[in-house]
Amino acid sequence: MKNSTTILILAAATFLLTTTSMVRAATYYISGAPESDSVVFASDAKLEFIEGKTNSIVGLITFDPANTQSPASGRLRVDAASLKTGIELRDEHMRERHLHTAQFPYIEFALKSVTGLPPQLAVATTDSLLITGDFTVHGKTLPITAPATVELLPGKIENSQDMIVTASFEIKLDDYGVPRPKMLLLKLAETIKIRVRFVASTTKPVVSF
Repeated sequence: MKNSTTILILAAATFLLTTTSMVRAATYYISGAPESDSVVFASDAKLEFIEGKTNSIVGLITFDPANTQSPASGRLRVDAASLKTGIELRDEHMRERHLHTAQFPYIEFALKSVTGLPPQLAVATTDSLLITGDFTVHGKTLPITAPATVELLPGKIENSQDMIVTASFEIKLDDYGVPRPKMLLLKLAETIKIRVRFVASTTKPVVSF
């Protein structure tokens, strides 16, 4: 009887600890603010360097900075047609001949886990980590792991909190079925470098996602 009571007490304590951790986890929103949020795609081919950029990134992340070992999840979405390279005709070709944005309008990332962080984040300190999740381009989804940084800051609104997040990784166009016409083989790199920076805030923005 005593053993049964002990087991029940331990089970209840475990449940309470888990529940408390879940309660502390907050949802951070990304709203695509031009002054802070950006996604950059860079192609460094033999004959030409092309860089496309957009601020059209929205999403949300569920994360507990007081207990970084607890599960983290999230979704980010980029409007593929919003990418700009500085040349309008090239942008049109990129949308119509390569990314096929009419059929695949979004580039997406689903966060599955984060690793490498200290047990608890300190305010105004930049920490390195690894993020793992599913990256979707051109209708094809593949798992990726990428280095990233996170900095926790007080939010602009009272009792809110911000996170500055950066990440960088590479993808191969062939892996995602993105075509490279023969005439562009020397102008469009097979491997594309991607850099992401955004501010995620516990203040819910007026955007749909």
